[in-house]
Amino acid sequence: MLEGLPEATEPASSSVNAEGRKGDEEEQMRQVNKMDKFGWGVTALVGITAGLNGLYAIRINHPFWHNSPVFGFLIVLHWSVCLDERSSLWSFRFTFLLAYLGVSVLPVFTVPYWHDAHDRFGSEVLIFDIVSCFINAIAFIAFYHTFMVARRALQKQYGRKTIDASVKIALQVAVSLPYISFLVVNMIGSGSSLMEEAKTYASHTPFCKYTPDELSNYNNEYQCEVFGDEMWERGDPLGAHTLLGISTLPVFTSPTTFLNLTESIKAVETFGDPTTTNTTVLLTHKDFVRIFAQHNYQAAVQDYLTYLIQGIVFDAVLFVAQIYSRVTRASFDDVLSFNITKLETFIVLNTFAMVMVSMYISSLNGKSLSQQFYPITYFIQLLIPTLFVAIYILCKKVVNDKSQIVLHRPRRASAVSVHRVLPSSSAPAATSHVEELQSELTDLKSTVHDQSTKMEDMQRMLVSLQAKVKSTVHDQSTKMEEMQRMLMSLQAKVDDLTAPSP
Repeated sequence: MLEGLPEATEPASSSVNAEGRKGDEEEQMRQVNKMDKFGWGVTALVGITAGLNGLYAIRINHPFWHNSPVFGFLIVLHWSVCLDERSSLWSFRFTFLLAYLGVSVLPVFTVPYWHDAHDRFGSEVLIFDIVSCFINAIAFIAFYHTFMVARRALQKQYGRKTIDASVKIALQVAVSLPYISFLVVNMIGSGSSLMEEAKTYASHTPFCKYTPDELSNYNNEYQCEVFGDEMWERGDPLGAHTLLGISTLPVFTSPTTFLNLTESIKAVETFGDPTTTNTTVLLTHKDFVRIFAQHNYQAAVQDYLTYLIQGIVFDAVLFVAQIYSRVTRASFDDVLSFNITKLETFIVLNTFAMVMVSMYISSLNGKSLSQQFYPITYFIQLLIPTLFVAIYILCKKVVNDKSQIVLHRPRRASAVSVHRVLPSSSAPAATSHVEELQSELTDLKSTVHDQSTKMEDMQRMLVSLQAKVKSTVHDQSTKMEEMQRMLMSLQAKVDDLTAPSP
Protein backbone atom coordinates (compact mmCIF):
# COMPACT_ATOMS: atom_id res chain seq x y z
CA MET A 1 0.00 0.00 0.00
CA LEU A 2 3.02 2.37 0.41
CA GLU A 3 4.62 1.80 -2.96
CA GLY A 4 3.16 5.02 -4.46
CA LEU A 5 4.63 7.35 -1.77
CA PRO A 6 7.77 9.42 -2.77
CA GLU A 7 11.05 8.85 -1.09
CA ALA A 8 12.02 11.68 1.30
CA THR A 9 15.75 11.15 1.25
CA GLU A 10 16.53 12.89 -2.10
CA PRO A 11 14.48 16.06 -2.99
CA ALA A 12 13.81 16.85 -6.66
CA SER A 13 16.06 19.96 -6.75
CA SER A 14 16.84 19.64 -10.45
CA SER A 15 13.23 20.35 -11.43
CA VAL A 16 13.15 23.35 -9.11
CA ASN A 17 16.34 24.73 -10.67
CA ALA A 18 14.98 24.14 -14.18
CA GLU A 19 11.82 26.07 -13.33
CA GLY A 20 13.91 28.86 -11.84
CA ARG A 21 16.08 29.09 -14.96
CA LYS A 22 12.97 29.11 -17.13
CA GLY A 23 11.54 31.96 -15.07
CA ASP A 24 14.81 33.92 -15.39
CA GLU A 25 14.83 33.39 -19.17
CA GLU A 26 11.27 34.65 -19.47
CA GLU A 27 12.07 37.71 -17.36
CA GLN A 28 15.17 38.46 -19.45
CA MET A 29 13.19 38.11 -22.67
CA ARG A 30 10.63 40.59 -21.33
CA GLN A 31 13.48 43.02 -20.64
CA VAL A 32 14.92 42.44 -24.11
CA ASN A 33 11.54 43.14 -25.72
CA LYS A 34 11.20 46.34 -23.70
CA MET A 35 14.69 47.44 -24.77
CA ASP A 36 13.87 46.69 -28.43
CA LYS A 37 10.75 48.84 -28.24
CA PHE A 38 12.78 51.62 -26.64
CA GLY A 39 15.35 51.27 -29.43
CA TRP A 40 12.68 51.76 -32.10
CA GLY A 41 11.57 54.85 -30.20
CA VAL A 42 15.12 56.20 -30.39
CA THR A 43 15.16 55.45 -34.13
CA ALA A 44 11.95 57.44 -34.58
CA LEU A 45 13.45 60.32 -32.60
CA VAL A 46 16.55 60.30 -34.80
CA GLY A 47 14.36 60.37 -37.91
CA ILE A 48 12.38 63.34 -36.58
CA THR A 49 15.59 65.16 -35.69
CA ALA A 50 17.05 64.51 -39.15
CA GLY A 51 13.88 65.83 -40.81
CA LEU A 52 13.87 68.96 -38.66
CA ASN A 53 17.55 69.40 -39.46
CA GLY A 54 16.84 69.48 -43.19
CA LEU A 55 13.82 71.77 -42.84
CA TYR A 56 15.69 74.27 -40.70
CA ALA A 57 18.64 74.21 -43.11
CA ILE A 58 16.24 75.17 -45.90
CA ARG A 59 14.71 77.91 -43.76
CA ILE A 60 18.02 79.60 -42.90
CA ASN A 61 19.59 78.80 -46.29
CA HIS A 62 22.63 77.21 -44.68
CA PRO A 63 23.67 73.71 -43.56
CA PHE A 64 22.50 73.10 -40.01
CA TRP A 65 24.87 71.10 -37.80
CA HIS A 66 23.59 72.20 -34.39
CA ASN A 67 22.16 68.73 -33.73
CA SER A 68 25.39 66.80 -34.40
CA PRO A 69 25.95 66.18 -30.65
CA VAL A 70 22.32 65.02 -30.38
CA PHE A 71 22.83 62.44 -33.13
CA GLY A 72 25.98 61.15 -31.41
CA PHE A 73 24.23 60.94 -28.05
CA LEU A 74 21.23 59.08 -29.50
CA ILE A 75 23.52 56.60 -31.28
CA VAL A 76 25.37 55.81 -28.03
CA LEU A 77 22.05 55.53 -26.16
CA HIS A 78 20.59 53.17 -28.77
CA TRP A 79 23.75 51.06 -28.76
CA SER A 80 23.53 50.70 -24.98
CA VAL A 81 20.02 49.19 -25.13
CA CYS A 82 20.81 46.54 -27.78
CA LEU A 83 23.88 44.92 -26.20
CA ASP A 84 22.19 41.59 -25.54
CA GLU A 85 22.68 39.02 -28.32
CA ARG A 86 18.91 38.46 -28.44
CA SER A 87 18.25 42.13 -29.22
CA SER A 88 17.30 43.14 -32.75
CA LEU A 89 19.86 45.26 -34.61
CA TRP A 90 17.58 46.52 -37.38
CA SER A 91 16.49 49.57 -35.42
CA PHE A 92 20.13 50.41 -34.63
CA ARG A 93 21.04 50.17 -38.32
CA PHE A 94 18.19 52.50 -39.23
CA THR A 95 19.40 54.88 -36.51
CA PHE A 96 22.84 55.01 -38.11
CA LEU A 97 21.36 55.54 -41.59
CA LEU A 98 19.05 58.36 -40.45
CA ALA A 99 21.88 60.02 -38.50
CA TYR A 100 24.06 59.94 -41.62
CA LEU A 101 21.30 61.51 -43.70
CA GLY A 102 20.69 64.14 -41.03
CA VAL A 103 24.35 65.12 -40.70
CA SER A 104 25.81 64.70 -44.19
CA VAL A 105 23.09 64.72 -46.86
CA LEU A 106 19.97 66.69 -45.92
CA PRO A 107 21.74 69.81 -44.54
CA VAL A 108 23.76 70.19 -47.77
CA PHE A 109 21.72 69.11 -50.77
CA THR A 110 18.45 70.66 -49.56
CA VAL A 111 19.86 74.18 -49.09
CA PRO A 112 19.02 76.67 -51.89
CA TYR A 113 22.33 78.46 -51.38
CA TRP A 114 24.18 75.23 -52.15
CA HIS A 115 22.15 74.76 -55.33
CA ASP A 116 23.09 78.27 -56.39
CA ALA A 117 26.75 77.55 -55.64
CA HIS A 118 26.55 74.50 -57.92
CA ASP A 119 25.14 76.72 -60.69
CA ARG A 120 27.68 79.51 -60.18
CA PHE A 121 30.84 77.46 -59.82
CA GLY A 122 30.01 74.46 -61.94
CA SER A 123 30.63 70.83 -61.20
CA GLU A 124 33.61 71.41 -58.88
CA VAL A 125 31.42 72.26 -55.89
CA LEU A 126 29.03 69.40 -56.66
CA ILE A 127 31.89 66.92 -56.94
CA PHE A 128 33.34 68.22 -53.67
CA ASP A 129 30.01 67.73 -51.88
CA ILE A 130 29.53 64.23 -53.31
CA VAL A 131 33.05 63.21 -52.30
CA SER A 132 32.47 64.64 -48.81
CA CYS A 133 29.25 62.62 -48.44
CA PHE A 134 31.06 59.49 -49.65
CA ILE A 135 33.87 59.98 -47.11
CA ASN A 136 31.32 60.56 -44.35
CA ALA A 137 29.53 57.36 -45.39
CA ILE A 138 32.77 55.40 -45.02
CA ALA A 139 33.31 56.99 -41.60
CA PHE A 140 29.78 56.06 -40.46
CA ILE A 141 30.27 52.47 -41.63
CA ALA A 142 33.56 52.26 -39.73
CA PHE A 143 31.91 53.68 -36.61
CA TYR A 144 29.08 51.14 -36.94
CA HIS A 145 31.54 48.22 -37.04
CA THR A 146 33.32 49.64 -33.99
CA PHE A 147 30.04 49.69 -32.07
CA MET A 148 29.33 46.08 -33.12
CA VAL A 149 32.75 44.82 -32.02
CA ALA A 150 32.35 46.64 -28.71
CA ARG A 151 28.95 44.96 -28.33
CA ARG A 152 30.50 41.50 -28.79
CA ALA A 153 33.26 42.35 -26.32
CA LEU A 154 30.70 43.26 -23.66
CA GLN A 155 28.75 40.08 -24.38
CA LYS A 156 31.92 38.08 -23.81
CA GLN A 157 32.55 40.01 -20.61
CA TYR A 158 29.09 39.62 -19.04
CA GLY A 159 27.72 36.45 -20.67
CA ARG A 160 24.15 35.75 -19.55
CA LYS A 161 24.11 38.96 -17.51
CA THR A 162 24.57 41.20 -20.57
CA ILE A 163 20.97 42.39 -20.37
CA ASP A 164 21.57 43.66 -16.81
CA ALA A 165 24.74 45.44 -17.92
CA SER A 166 22.81 46.90 -20.85
CA VAL A 167 20.25 48.43 -18.51
CA LYS A 168 22.97 49.94 -16.31
CA ILE A 169 24.88 51.40 -19.27
CA ALA A 170 21.67 52.82 -20.76
CA LEU A 171 20.85 54.55 -17.49
CA GLN A 172 24.37 56.00 -17.25
CA VAL A 173 24.10 57.31 -20.80
CA ALA A 174 20.58 58.67 -20.33
CA VAL A 175 21.56 60.82 -17.34
CA SER A 176 23.81 62.79 -19.73
CA LEU A 177 20.77 64.11 -21.63
CA PRO A 178 20.51 67.38 -19.63
CA TYR A 179 24.11 68.28 -20.46
CA ILE A 180 23.64 67.52 -24.17
CA SER A 181 20.44 69.55 -24.14
CA PHE A 182 22.29 72.44 -22.51
CA LEU A 183 24.95 72.36 -25.24
CA VAL A 184 22.42 72.19 -28.08
CA VAL A 185 20.23 74.99 -26.70
CA ASN A 186 23.27 77.24 -26.33
CA MET A 187 24.44 76.32 -29.84
CA ILE A 188 21.07 77.30 -31.29
CA GLY A 189 21.12 80.57 -29.36
CA SER A 190 24.67 81.33 -30.48
CA GLY A 191 23.80 80.43 -34.08
CA SER A 192 20.82 82.76 -34.07
CA SER A 193 22.91 85.57 -32.60
CA LEU A 194 25.60 84.89 -35.20
CA MET A 195 23.12 85.26 -38.07
CA GLU A 196 21.61 88.46 -36.69
CA GLU A 197 24.99 90.10 -36.09
CA ALA A 198 26.13 89.13 -39.61
CA LYS A 199 23.10 90.93 -41.07
CA THR A 200 23.68 93.96 -38.84
CA TYR A 201 27.31 94.15 -39.91
CA ALA A 202 26.48 93.83 -43.60
CA SER A 203 23.79 96.54 -43.44
CA HIS A 204 26.30 99.05 -41.97
CA THR A 205 29.36 98.16 -44.08
CA PRO A 206 30.13 100.07 -47.32
CA PHE A 207 31.55 96.91 -48.94
CA CYS A 208 28.12 95.22 -48.92
CA LYS A 209 25.21 95.92 -51.25
CA TYR A 210 21.52 95.32 -50.64
CA THR A 211 20.18 92.49 -52.85
CA PRO A 212 16.73 91.44 -51.59
CA ASP A 213 16.10 89.34 -54.69
CA GLU A 214 19.30 87.31 -54.25
CA LEU A 215 19.48 86.05 -50.69
CA SER A 216 22.89 84.87 -49.55
CA ASN A 217 23.97 82.66 -46.68
CA TYR A 218 21.65 82.69 -43.61
CA ASN A 219 19.07 84.38 -45.91
CA ASN A 220 21.15 87.53 -45.69
CA GLU A 221 19.83 90.26 -47.97
CA TYR A 222 23.31 91.66 -48.53
CA GLN A 223 26.21 90.54 -50.71
CA CYS A 224 29.63 91.71 -49.61
CA GLU A 225 32.85 92.37 -51.48
CA VAL A 226 35.74 90.21 -50.31
CA PHE A 227 39.18 90.66 -51.75
CA GLY A 228 40.54 87.71 -53.72
CA ASP A 229 37.90 85.07 -53.00
CA GLU A 230 34.57 85.23 -54.79
CA MET A 231 33.22 82.33 -52.72
CA TRP A 232 33.03 84.59 -49.68
CA GLU A 233 30.76 87.08 -51.41
CA ARG A 234 27.64 85.08 -50.55
CA GLY A 235 29.12 82.99 -47.76
CA ASP A 236 30.34 84.47 -44.49
CA PRO A 237 31.61 87.99 -45.30
CA LEU A 238 32.01 88.97 -41.67
CA GLY A 239 34.27 85.99 -41.05
CA ALA A 240 36.32 86.88 -44.13
CA HIS A 241 36.55 90.55 -43.08
CA THR A 242 37.66 89.45 -39.62
CA LEU A 243 40.52 87.44 -41.13
CA LEU A 244 41.49 90.46 -43.26
CA GLY A 245 41.41 92.65 -40.15
CA ILE A 246 39.00 95.25 -41.58
CA SER A 247 35.95 94.34 -39.49
CA THR A 248 37.28 96.33 -36.50
CA LEU A 249 38.75 99.15 -38.63
CA PRO A 250 36.86 102.47 -38.93
CA VAL A 251 36.37 102.88 -42.69
CA PHE A 252 33.99 105.87 -42.79
CA THR A 253 35.84 109.19 -43.09
CA SER A 254 32.47 110.98 -42.95
CA PRO A 255 28.83 109.92 -42.86
CA THR A 256 28.88 109.62 -46.65
CA THR A 257 32.52 108.88 -47.59
CA PHE A 258 34.62 105.83 -46.78
CA LEU A 259 37.78 103.94 -47.66
CA ASN A 260 37.52 101.33 -50.37
CA LEU A 261 38.40 97.70 -49.72
CA THR A 262 42.00 97.95 -50.93
CA GLU A 263 42.67 101.08 -48.86
CA SER A 264 41.10 99.42 -45.83
CA ILE A 265 43.35 96.37 -46.14
CA LYS A 266 46.42 98.60 -46.36
CA ALA A 267 45.26 100.65 -43.39
CA VAL A 268 45.11 97.51 -41.25
CA GLU A 269 48.92 97.44 -41.12
CA THR A 270 49.12 100.84 -39.39
CA PHE A 271 45.81 100.94 -37.54
CA GLY A 272 46.29 100.16 -33.88
CA ASP A 273 50.00 101.03 -33.90
CA PRO A 274 50.50 103.65 -31.12
CA THR A 275 53.40 105.29 -32.99
CA THR A 276 51.23 106.08 -36.02
CA THR A 277 47.98 106.97 -34.24
CA ASN A 278 48.47 110.56 -33.15
CA THR A 279 44.91 111.81 -33.29
CA THR A 280 41.60 110.67 -31.90
CA VAL A 281 38.78 110.33 -34.42
CA LEU A 282 35.15 110.01 -33.40
CA LEU A 283 33.44 106.97 -34.85
CA THR A 284 30.54 107.49 -37.17
CA HIS A 285 27.28 105.79 -36.33
CA LYS A 286 27.78 103.14 -39.01
CA ASP A 287 31.34 102.33 -37.87
CA PHE A 288 30.18 102.09 -34.27
CA VAL A 289 27.35 99.68 -35.19
CA ARG A 290 29.48 97.51 -37.49
CA ILE A 291 32.37 97.25 -35.02
CA PHE A 292 29.99 96.43 -32.17
CA ALA A 293 28.27 93.83 -34.40
CA GLN A 294 31.65 92.32 -35.21
CA HIS A 295 32.44 92.06 -31.50
CA ASN A 296 29.14 90.28 -30.81
CA TYR A 297 29.67 88.09 -33.86
CA GLN A 298 33.05 86.92 -32.58
CA ALA A 299 31.56 86.08 -29.18
CA ALA A 300 28.73 84.14 -30.85
CA VAL A 301 31.16 82.23 -33.10
CA GLN A 302 33.34 81.37 -30.11
CA ASP A 303 30.37 80.08 -28.11
CA TYR A 304 28.94 78.18 -31.05
CA LEU A 305 32.16 76.37 -31.95
CA THR A 306 32.96 75.72 -28.29
CA TYR A 307 29.59 74.08 -27.63
CA LEU A 308 29.73 72.13 -30.92
CA ILE A 309 33.18 70.64 -30.33
CA GLN A 310 32.50 70.00 -26.65
CA GLY A 311 29.33 68.11 -27.60
CA ILE A 312 31.13 65.95 -30.15
CA VAL A 313 34.00 65.26 -27.74
CA PHE A 314 31.53 64.45 -24.95
CA ASP A 315 29.75 61.87 -27.13
CA ALA A 316 33.05 60.20 -28.01
CA VAL A 317 34.25 60.15 -24.39
CA LEU A 318 30.85 58.85 -23.22
CA PHE A 319 31.21 55.79 -25.45
CA VAL A 320 34.92 55.24 -24.81
CA ALA A 321 34.51 55.44 -21.03
CA GLN A 322 31.97 52.61 -21.02
CA ILE A 323 34.25 50.40 -23.11
CA TYR A 324 37.42 51.25 -21.24
CA SER A 325 35.97 50.62 -17.78
CA ARG A 326 33.93 47.51 -18.62
CA VAL A 327 35.95 45.71 -21.29
CA THR A 328 39.52 46.38 -20.13
CA ARG A 329 38.45 46.41 -16.44
CA ALA A 330 41.28 48.89 -15.83
CA SER A 331 40.95 50.81 -12.59
CA PHE A 332 42.24 54.29 -11.83
CA ASP A 333 45.14 52.70 -9.94
CA ASP A 334 46.05 50.71 -13.06
CA VAL A 335 46.24 53.90 -15.10
CA LEU A 336 48.35 55.76 -12.51
CA SER A 337 50.72 52.82 -12.09
CA PHE A 338 50.93 52.25 -15.89
CA ASN A 339 49.60 48.74 -15.47
CA ILE A 340 48.03 49.09 -18.90
CA THR A 341 49.01 48.12 -22.42
CA LYS A 342 50.37 50.52 -25.03
CA LEU A 343 47.01 50.48 -26.78
CA GLU A 344 45.18 51.37 -23.58
CA THR A 345 47.72 54.12 -22.93
CA PHE A 346 47.05 55.54 -26.39
CA ILE A 347 43.30 55.57 -25.67
CA VAL A 348 43.84 57.44 -22.39
CA LEU A 349 46.17 60.03 -24.00
CA ASN A 350 43.88 60.48 -26.99
CA THR A 351 40.87 61.09 -24.77
CA PHE A 352 42.86 63.49 -22.60
CA ALA A 353 43.97 65.41 -25.72
CA MET A 354 40.38 65.82 -26.93
CA VAL A 355 39.27 67.14 -23.55
CA MET A 356 42.18 69.60 -23.50
CA VAL A 357 41.35 70.83 -27.02
CA SER A 358 37.71 71.45 -26.08
CA MET A 359 38.90 73.45 -23.06
CA TYR A 360 41.49 75.34 -25.14
CA ILE A 361 38.83 76.51 -27.61
CA SER A 362 36.86 78.22 -24.86
CA SER A 363 39.94 80.32 -23.98
CA LEU A 364 40.41 81.79 -27.49
CA ASN A 365 39.02 85.11 -28.59
CA GLY A 366 37.11 85.52 -31.82
CA LYS A 367 40.02 86.48 -34.07
CA SER A 368 42.34 83.78 -32.70
CA LEU A 369 39.59 81.23 -33.07
CA SER A 370 39.01 82.29 -36.69
CA GLN A 371 42.71 81.86 -37.39
CA GLN A 372 43.06 78.53 -35.56
CA PHE A 373 39.67 77.03 -36.35
CA TYR A 374 40.79 74.86 -39.24
CA PRO A 375 43.92 73.45 -37.51
CA ILE A 376 41.81 72.67 -34.42
CA THR A 377 39.09 71.07 -36.57
CA TYR A 378 41.62 68.94 -38.44
CA PHE A 379 43.19 67.89 -35.13
CA ILE A 380 39.80 66.82 -33.73
CA GLN A 381 39.03 65.00 -36.99
CA LEU A 382 42.30 63.12 -36.54
CA LEU A 383 41.79 62.29 -32.85
CA ILE A 384 38.26 60.86 -33.06
CA PRO A 385 38.88 58.34 -35.89
CA THR A 386 42.15 57.15 -34.36
CA LEU A 387 40.41 56.77 -31.00
CA PHE A 388 37.70 54.60 -32.53
CA VAL A 389 40.32 52.55 -34.40
CA ALA A 390 42.08 51.90 -31.08
CA ILE A 391 38.78 50.89 -29.45
CA TYR A 392 38.06 48.56 -32.37
CA ILE A 393 41.46 46.86 -32.09
CA LEU A 394 41.14 46.54 -28.31
CA CYS A 395 37.65 44.99 -28.44
CA LYS A 396 38.70 42.69 -31.27
CA LYS A 397 41.57 41.38 -29.12
CA VAL A 398 39.23 40.81 -26.20
CA VAL A 399 36.74 38.94 -28.39
CA ASN A 400 39.54 36.74 -29.77
CA ASP A 401 41.15 36.22 -26.30
CA LYS A 402 44.37 37.89 -27.42
CA SER A 403 44.54 40.65 -24.82
CA GLN A 404 46.49 38.87 -22.08
CA ILE A 405 46.60 41.75 -19.60
CA VAL A 406 42.82 42.09 -19.75
CA LEU A 407 42.40 38.37 -19.15
CA HIS A 408 44.58 38.62 -16.02
CA ARG A 409 42.58 41.48 -14.52
CA PRO A 410 39.79 40.62 -12.07
CA ARG A 411 36.23 40.59 -13.27
CA ARG A 412 34.33 43.35 -11.52
CA ALA A 413 31.32 41.10 -10.86
CA SER A 414 33.34 38.29 -9.23
CA ALA A 415 34.37 38.51 -5.59
CA VAL A 416 36.52 35.40 -5.92
CA SER A 417 38.63 36.96 -8.67
CA VAL A 418 39.07 40.12 -6.64
CA HIS A 419 40.29 38.14 -3.63
CA ARG A 420 42.72 36.26 -5.82
CA VAL A 421 44.25 39.24 -7.58
CA LEU A 422 44.15 42.16 -5.15
CA PRO A 423 46.91 42.22 -2.50
CA SER A 424 46.27 42.91 1.16
CA SER A 425 47.68 46.43 0.78
CA SER A 426 45.29 47.43 -2.00
CA ALA A 427 43.74 50.87 -2.20
CA PRO A 428 40.84 51.78 0.12
CA ALA A 429 38.44 51.93 -2.83
CA ALA A 430 39.32 48.37 -3.82
CA THR A 431 39.03 47.23 -0.19
CA SER A 432 35.60 48.82 0.06
CA HIS A 433 34.58 47.07 -3.15
CA VAL A 434 35.77 43.70 -1.78
CA GLU A 435 33.86 44.30 1.46
CA GLU A 436 30.69 45.01 -0.51
CA LEU A 437 31.16 41.80 -2.48
CA GLN A 438 31.83 39.87 0.73
CA SER A 439 28.63 41.27 2.21
CA GLU A 440 26.67 40.24 -0.87
CA LEU A 441 28.26 36.78 -0.73
CA THR A 442 27.36 36.45 2.98
CA ASP A 443 23.75 37.40 2.25
CA LEU A 444 23.67 34.85 -0.55
CA LYS A 445 25.06 32.14 1.75
CA SER A 446 22.48 33.04 4.40
CA THR A 447 19.69 32.76 1.84
CA VAL A 448 20.98 29.39 0.66
CA HIS A 449 21.27 28.19 4.29
CA ASP A 450 17.67 29.26 4.99
CA GLN A 451 16.45 27.41 1.93
CA SER A 452 18.41 24.30 2.95
CA THR A 453 16.93 24.46 6.45
CA LYS A 454 13.43 24.68 5.01
CA MET A 455 14.11 21.71 2.77
CA GLU A 456 15.36 19.67 5.73
CA ASP A 457 12.26 20.59 7.72
CA MET A 458 10.08 19.52 4.83
CA GLN A 459 11.98 16.23 4.60
CA ARG A 460 11.47 15.59 8.30
CA MET A 461 7.78 16.40 8.00
CA LEU A 462 7.49 14.02 5.06
CA VAL A 463 9.26 11.23 6.98
CA SER A 464 7.03 11.84 10.00
CA LEU A 465 3.96 11.79 7.76
CA GLN A 466 5.09 8.52 6.22
CA ALA A 467 5.62 7.03 9.67
CA LYS A 468 2.16 8.15 10.76
CA VAL A 469 0.60 6.71 7.63
CA LYS A 470 2.41 3.41 8.14
CA SER A 471 1.36 3.29 11.79
CA THR A 472 -2.24 4.09 10.94
CA VAL A 473 -2.35 1.51 8.20
CA HIS A 474 -0.76 -1.08 10.48
CA ASP A 475 -3.30 -0.37 13.23
CA GLN A 476 -6.16 -0.64 10.77
CA SER A 477 -4.77 -3.95 9.45
CA THR A 478 -4.47 -5.33 12.98
CA LYS A 479 -8.06 -4.34 13.76
CA MET A 480 -9.28 -5.90 10.54
CA GLU A 481 -7.53 -9.15 11.40
CA GLU A 482 -9.06 -9.14 14.91
CA MET A 483 -12.49 -8.50 13.44
CA GLN A 484 -12.00 -11.32 10.99
CA ARG A 485 -11.04 -13.69 13.84
CA MET A 486 -14.05 -12.57 15.88
CA LEU A 487 -16.30 -13.06 12.90
CA MET A 488 -14.92 -16.53 12.31
CA SER A 489 -15.43 -17.40 16.01
CA LEU A 490 -19.00 -16.15 15.94
CA GLN A 491 -19.62 -18.11 12.72
CA ALA A 492 -18.32 -21.25 14.40
CA LYS A 493 -20.61 -20.75 17.40
CA VAL A 494 -23.59 -20.16 15.13
CA ASP A 495 -22.77 -23.33 13.26
CA ASP A 496 -22.59 -25.23 16.53
CA LEU A 497 -25.96 -23.91 17.68
CA THR A 498 -27.73 -24.66 14.44
CA ALA A 499 -26.27 -28.11 13.98
CA PRO A 500 -28.97 -30.92 14.45
CA SER A 501 -28.69 -32.94 17.58
CA PRO A 502 -27.79 -36.67 17.12
